Amino acid sequence: MEVLALTEDDLPPRLVDPSRPGVGVGDLDGDGDDDVLFAWGGGSFIGWNEAGTLDVSGAAKPELPHGASVSLADIDGDGDLDAWLGRMGEADALLRNAGERRFVQEPLEGGEPSPGGAAFGDLDGDGDLDLVVGRAPDRLDEVDFGAEDAIGTGVALWWNEDGSLVHAGEVADLAGSLTWQPSLLDADGDGDLDLFAANDFGALFVPTRLLLNDGAGGFVPAEDCGCELERYGMAAPVGDLDGDALPDLWLSDLGESRVLQNLGDASFVDVTLGLGLSWDDTGTARAAWGARWFDANRDGCIDLGVVLGQLGSPGGDDSAWGLAGDVQRDELLLGDCGGGLSFADPRPFGDRHRARALATGDFDGDGREDLVVAGKHFFTVYVADGGCPAGVTVAIEGPAENPSGIGAQVTLESGGAASTQWMLPAGTLASSAHRLVFGLGAEASAERLDVRFPDGTTWCQRGVPAGPVVVPYE
Repeated sequence: MEVLALTEDDLPPRLVDPSRPGVGVGDLDGDGDDDVLFAWGGGSFIGWNEAGTLDVSGAAKPELPHGASVSLADIDGDGDLDAWLGRMGEADALLRNAGERRFVQEPLEGGEPSPGGAAFGDLDGDGDLDLVVGRAPDRLDEVDFGAEDAIGTGVALWWNEDGSLVHAGEVADLAGSLTWQPSLLDADGDGDLDLFAANDFGALFVPTRLLLNDGAGGFVPAEDCGCELERYGMAAPVGDLDGDALPDLWLSDLGESRVLQNLGDASFVDVTLGLGLSWDDTGTARAAWGARWFDANRDGCIDLGVVLGQLGSPGGDDSAWGLAGDVQRDELLLGDCGGGLSFADPRPFGDRHRARALATGDFDGDGREDLVVAGKHFFTVYVADGGCPAGVTVAIEGPAENPSGIGAQVTLESGGAASTQWMLPAGTLASSAHRLVFGLGAEASAERLDVRFPDGTTWCQRGVPAGPVVVPYE
């Protein structure tokens, strides 16, 4: 159910290119519910959650700088969420949370004015949250990609040193890539976070690529990963589609999106054809952008939300892309717990046509995942309604350096089956709430909940009732 729709008429005039609006979902004022940081080209603003309703009165006169991409994390370990804000035409910024709904802007040394998505995670094994940022070209609508400012600048790293982010340079094996989303995942099962880059224009520049972490923040290309694809990659969310507790990847694309199944040894197999999925079956949905795995109907099987939208500039000619006059609507793909996906019919959300980013949260506090969609000319919030099974909502109280447990692996056993998710909130231009929702299907409770923290510490609870569960770091 749509509960909020902001269009250009509700927002300040853009100062920069509109193709990258971003959203970040999280408890930004410490009152226990989810707020939204809207990154907009005419100034960014926060929708404060007031008893389940987002107050977006700040949209009329934004107090935060213009932005194009968001990632949220507690960078300095002081107990509240800070923000990385990617900006078009200007260097990235950090928004330090000063409490009482105030943020202090800091420049980010080494930031480039051409943001894709960003992700926080412990990349060097010291326990705190480092930052990786993807870069996409300034001009995506230019036919001539030989122009210098239409070439991506790869992926950059920042190490967290006592709450400050220190630029560590570019990832050498991704130099020149057009990276929309740098996804973090433990692809080889060795306990540290590896890096998968969803790269645009892979045939011209750098294909999608998996880099393995040596445990101290050094990255080397995975050999024979089966995942170096020359695609128009825009998102690569991480989820366990087939129930084997291994992180699989969805690669959104221009044309047919891809499903990459993890074999457990830093290699993947493309199972898209076997799933029988085709955007052509939906008529017009061909340019997929932001995506996120979540259990939409709480049946215990992971689902996938994908937002879609035409290319081209506002009012421009899309004919060069074969998309002239195309109307593309967002999709929900329903999982069956055995590796299968099918299109939800009818579509439960999305009726706008230039969507770019998707994030999840729980705005009304009912334990179900709600959605925020950002488009070239709009923001829309959808709240889950209708009946559905019970669920378990998992939040993590981690150590001070990583208080929400980013990177943790969480497995819930219910009804004799297990479901695994990872605390990986980052997405294309977006950041979701730092919690995980597991559906119970026909069960009233779960048999067991297991959590593996990023440092290898484990936690377990047997006999898990429906409702919220807070996992302590012990």
